[in-house]
Amino acid sequence: MVEDVAPIRMMVCDMLEELGDKVIAEAGTLKEAIEVARVADFDLAILDLRLADETTELVAEITRGRGLQVFFLTGHTSDGLPGGFRNAPRLEKPVLCSALAEMIENCARS
Repeated sequence: MVEDVAPIRMMVCDMLEELGDKVIAEAGTLKEAIEVARVADFDLAILDLRLADETTELVAEITRGRGLQVFFLTGHTSDGLPGGFRNAPRLEKPVLCSALAEMIENCARS
């Protein structure tokens, strides 16, 4: 069974807007996410580890390759993250708005 992530994305987007952050783009497929990572003008990517049955590792690599911040918002543990991202910042789902705000602030400082 594939999890419908649209409600989760909407909730996170609502939280970001509540915090005063601007959502530049959302992606529901890996293809969309790769395109956004390559060309969109953003400061921070918030990625779930999986989109449907695909991993977002390539999206994270593209984002880092552009010198931009990325963190994972996922139900996976750090051990479940791809090798090059095991030490990447990670928040567990479900996420509280306060934890999201703290993670964004920490990423902005680093």
